[in-house]
Amino acid sequence: VGYRLARHDEGARWGEHALALGLRVGAGGLAEAEARHSLGVLADATGDVETASGHYQRAFELRAALLPPDHPDLGIAELNSGEALVALGQINEAMVRFQRAADQFADALPEEHPYHAYPIKGMGLAHLHAGAHEQAIAALERALALLERGPPNDPERAEARWGLARALMSETPGDARGLTLAGEARAQFMALGDDYRHRIEEIDAWLEPRQGGASAGAR
Repeated sequence: VGYRLARHDEGARWGEHALALGLRVGAGGLAEAEARHSLGVLADATGDVETASGHYQRAFELRAALLPPDHPDLGIAELNSGEALVALGQINEAMVRFQRAADQFADALPEEHPYHAYPIKGMGLAHLHAGAHEQAIAALERALALLERGPPNDPERAEARWGLARALMSETPGDARGLTLAGEARAQFMALGDDYRHRIEEIDAWLEPRQGGASAGAR
């Protein structure tokens, strides 16, 4: 609840309570894995990527020990770890995690499932972080095409648009499609609510010098 309402301190308290409960039920069980995952999400939301990475890694270890090898939750755990590693600048290790997630989803999920786009998006953002703009564009174009088949309110679609906007503008400064995608991502983050206020502010700061501040809408 605290995370969804952007009350991260409250969410962290609930997460720690859930972790304590999970440890009482049985340390090393799926209850602990779920609590670790939730705490990782909360740490991510507040920018504490080192803490998030630690929780995600522990969640993955527990799930890998307890779940069938073809369970999609293992792919989610790999994906979360990869995203935290990108934020920490550990690009090579992040790419390994994203590829594992992609392989996991390929084995566990039907071809049309939206999860297939997520590790591709992750790889694109990793390439972007590393300055490999052409590779970033290729991966993010593919991810966005897959995500556009899914729910319109999926935040991953907005993240892919925002990443692709930056990749296009880095490769070709002034790229008109890049500006359009950034505006579309901003509008989608606005529709998703206050959890994504930090993304809106990030996009506004990025757009302002590129289009004279014209993009800054009502906040």
